[in-house]
Amino acid sequence: MIEKKRNTNDAKHTVASASGRQSARAQHLADMRVLQLGKFYPLRGGVEKVMYSLMEGLSARELRCDMLCASETGSRLRENLNPWATLMCSPSWGKLNGTMMSPRMISAMRRIASTYDIVHVHHPDPMAALSLWLSGFKGRVVLHWHSDIVKQHRMLQAYKPLQRWLLRRADVIVCTTEPYMRGSE
Repeated sequence: MIEKKRNTNDAKHTVASASGRQSARAQHLADMRVLQLGKFYPLRGGVEKVMYSLMEGLSARELRCDMLCASETGSRLRENLNPWATLMCSPSWGKLNGTMMSPRMISAMRRIASTYDIVHVHHPDPMAALSLWLSGFKGRVVLHWHSDIVKQHRMLQAYKPLQRWLLRRADVIVCTTEPYMRGSE
Protein backbone atom coordinates (compact mmCIF):
# COMPACT_ATOMS: atom_id res chain seq x y z
CA MET A 1 0.00 0.00 0.00
CA ILE A 2 2.82 2.40 0.71
CA GLU A 3 4.34 1.40 -2.61
CA LYS A 4 1.15 2.29 -4.47
CA LYS A 5 0.94 5.61 -2.72
CA ARG A 6 4.55 6.37 -3.59
CA ASN A 7 3.83 5.57 -7.25
CA THR A 8 0.81 7.85 -7.16
CA ASN A 9 2.87 10.63 -5.64
CA ASP A 10 5.65 9.99 -8.15
CA ALA A 11 3.10 10.17 -10.95
CA LYS A 12 1.71 13.43 -9.57
CA HIS A 13 5.24 14.77 -9.20
CA THR A 14 6.05 13.70 -12.76
CA VAL A 15 2.92 15.39 -14.11
CA ALA A 16 3.66 18.53 -12.10
CA SER A 17 7.28 18.52 -13.36
CA ALA A 18 6.17 18.01 -16.95
CA SER A 19 3.65 20.84 -16.79
CA GLY A 20 6.29 23.01 -15.08
CA ARG A 21 8.72 22.20 -17.91
CA GLN A 22 6.04 22.98 -20.50
CA SER A 23 5.25 26.35 -18.95
CA ALA A 24 8.98 27.09 -18.60
CA ARG A 25 9.46 26.13 -22.26
CA ALA A 26 6.51 28.30 -23.31
CA GLN A 27 7.98 31.21 -21.34
CA HIS A 28 11.39 30.63 -22.93
CA LEU A 29 9.82 30.70 -26.41
CA ALA A 30 7.94 33.89 -25.52
CA ASP A 31 11.22 35.49 -24.41
CA MET A 32 13.21 34.26 -27.44
CA ARG A 33 14.58 36.88 -29.82
CA VAL A 34 15.31 36.08 -33.48
CA LEU A 35 17.18 38.23 -35.99
CA GLN A 36 16.76 37.73 -39.75
CA LEU A 37 20.07 38.77 -41.33
CA GLY A 38 20.80 39.34 -45.00
CA LYS A 39 20.18 40.87 -48.40
CA PHE A 40 18.52 44.23 -48.82
CA TYR A 41 15.41 46.33 -48.58
CA PRO A 42 13.04 47.26 -50.20
CA LEU A 43 11.70 43.82 -51.07
CA ARG A 44 12.59 42.73 -54.58
CA GLY A 45 13.55 39.09 -54.83
CA GLY A 46 12.69 35.85 -53.15
CA VAL A 47 15.29 35.98 -50.37
CA GLU A 48 14.10 39.38 -49.14
CA LYS A 49 10.46 38.26 -49.30
CA VAL A 50 11.23 35.10 -47.30
CA MET A 51 13.04 37.14 -44.62
CA TYR A 52 10.19 39.61 -44.38
CA SER A 53 7.55 36.85 -44.32
CA LEU A 54 9.36 35.03 -41.51
CA MET A 55 9.58 38.28 -39.55
CA GLU A 56 5.87 38.94 -40.07
CA GLY A 57 4.82 35.37 -39.27
CA LEU A 58 6.88 34.97 -36.10
CA SER A 59 5.95 38.42 -34.80
CA ALA A 60 2.26 37.72 -35.49
CA ARG A 61 2.68 34.89 -32.95
CA GLU A 62 4.16 37.42 -30.51
CA LEU A 63 7.70 36.09 -30.90
CA ARG A 64 10.32 38.84 -31.16
CA CYS A 65 11.72 38.72 -34.70
CA ASP A 66 13.65 41.60 -36.24
CA MET A 67 15.34 42.01 -39.61
CA LEU A 68 18.75 43.59 -40.30
CA CYS A 69 19.68 44.19 -43.91
CA ALA A 70 21.41 46.66 -46.20
CA SER A 71 19.42 49.50 -47.67
CA GLU A 72 19.35 49.40 -51.43
CA THR A 73 18.66 53.15 -51.49
CA GLY A 74 21.73 53.90 -49.40
CA SER A 75 19.76 55.42 -46.54
CA ARG A 76 19.32 54.23 -42.96
CA LEU A 77 15.89 53.01 -41.95
CA ARG A 78 14.44 51.76 -38.69
CA GLU A 79 10.75 50.89 -38.72
CA ASN A 80 8.72 49.21 -35.99
CA LEU A 81 6.25 46.99 -37.84
CA ASN A 82 4.42 45.85 -34.71
CA PRO A 83 5.32 45.40 -31.02
CA TRP A 84 7.41 42.29 -31.87
CA ALA A 85 9.16 43.25 -35.13
CA THR A 86 11.59 45.96 -36.17
CA LEU A 87 13.04 46.39 -39.65
CA MET A 88 16.57 47.82 -39.53
CA CYS A 89 18.30 48.84 -42.76
CA SER A 90 21.92 49.92 -42.78
CA PRO A 91 23.07 52.42 -45.39
CA SER A 92 25.12 50.94 -48.22
CA TRP A 93 27.71 52.20 -50.67
CA GLY A 94 26.08 50.31 -53.53
CA LYS A 95 26.08 46.85 -55.00
CA LEU A 96 29.16 44.87 -56.05
CA ASN A 97 28.67 41.47 -57.71
CA GLY A 98 25.13 41.23 -56.35
CA THR A 99 26.19 42.08 -52.78
CA MET A 100 25.25 45.29 -51.03
CA MET A 101 28.38 46.91 -49.62
CA SER A 102 27.33 48.07 -46.16
CA PRO A 103 30.08 48.47 -43.55
CA ARG A 104 27.43 49.94 -41.23
CA MET A 105 25.69 46.56 -41.26
CA ILE A 106 28.79 45.13 -39.57
CA SER A 107 28.80 47.78 -36.85
CA ALA A 108 25.03 47.43 -36.36
CA MET A 109 25.37 43.66 -35.98
CA ARG A 110 28.21 44.06 -33.48
CA ARG A 111 26.07 46.46 -31.47
CA ILE A 112 22.90 44.31 -31.34
CA ALA A 113 24.18 40.71 -31.59
CA SER A 114 24.14 40.01 -27.86
CA THR A 115 20.43 40.86 -27.63
CA TYR A 116 19.37 37.89 -29.80
CA ASP A 117 19.11 34.17 -29.10
CA ILE A 118 19.02 33.10 -32.76
CA VAL A 119 20.41 34.70 -35.89
CA HIS A 120 18.84 33.41 -39.11
CA VAL A 121 21.31 34.12 -41.94
CA HIS A 122 20.05 34.07 -45.51
CA HIS A 123 22.59 32.82 -48.08
CA PRO A 124 23.97 33.92 -50.46
CA ASP A 125 24.92 37.20 -48.86
CA PRO A 126 28.62 37.72 -48.13
CA MET A 127 27.86 40.95 -46.22
CA ALA A 128 25.55 39.11 -43.82
CA ALA A 129 28.13 36.35 -43.30
CA LEU A 130 30.87 38.91 -42.67
CA SER A 131 28.63 40.81 -40.24
CA LEU A 132 27.91 37.63 -38.29
CA TRP A 133 31.58 36.60 -38.25
CA LEU A 134 32.75 39.99 -36.95
CA SER A 135 29.91 40.36 -34.43
CA GLY A 136 31.11 37.79 -31.91
CA PHE A 137 27.57 36.38 -31.71
CA LYS A 138 27.44 33.41 -29.31
CA GLY A 139 23.86 32.16 -29.79
CA ARG A 140 22.31 29.72 -32.24
CA VAL A 141 22.65 30.24 -35.99
CA VAL A 142 20.18 29.11 -38.62
CA LEU A 143 21.60 29.17 -42.15
CA HIS A 144 18.96 29.41 -44.87
CA TRP A 145 20.56 28.25 -48.15
CA HIS A 146 18.46 29.93 -50.85
CA SER A 147 20.88 29.35 -53.72
CA ASP A 148 24.48 28.75 -54.71
CA ILE A 149 26.69 31.55 -55.96
CA VAL A 150 26.80 30.77 -59.66
CA LYS A 151 27.69 33.83 -61.73
CA GLN A 152 30.30 35.58 -59.56
CA HIS A 153 33.13 33.03 -59.78
CA ARG A 154 35.89 35.40 -58.65
CA MET A 155 33.79 36.71 -55.79
CA LEU A 156 33.03 33.13 -54.76
CA GLN A 157 36.73 32.27 -54.54
CA ALA A 158 37.32 35.20 -52.21
CA TYR A 159 34.18 34.37 -50.21
CA LYS A 160 34.73 30.57 -49.93
CA PRO A 161 36.66 30.65 -46.60
CA LEU A 162 33.92 32.74 -44.98
CA GLN A 163 31.24 30.53 -46.54
CA ARG A 164 32.94 27.42 -45.09
CA TRP A 165 33.09 29.12 -41.68
CA LEU A 166 29.37 29.92 -41.92
CA LEU A 167 28.53 26.30 -42.78
CA ARG A 168 30.53 25.09 -39.76
CA ARG A 169 29.05 27.79 -37.49
CA ALA A 170 25.43 27.01 -38.36
CA ASP A 171 23.46 24.94 -35.86
CA VAL A 172 20.80 24.24 -38.50
CA ILE A 173 20.92 24.50 -42.30
CA VAL A 174 17.67 24.99 -44.19
CA CYS A 175 17.79 24.36 -47.94
CA THR A 176 15.10 25.71 -50.24
CA THR A 177 15.30 22.72 -52.60
CA GLU A 178 16.38 19.10 -52.50
CA PRO A 179 19.11 19.64 -55.18
CA TYR A 180 20.76 22.35 -53.03
CA MET A 181 20.72 20.01 -50.08
CA ARG A 182 22.36 17.21 -52.06
CA GLY A 183 24.65 19.07 -54.44
CA SER A 184 25.85 22.39 -53.04
CA GLU A 185 29.49 22.80 -52.17
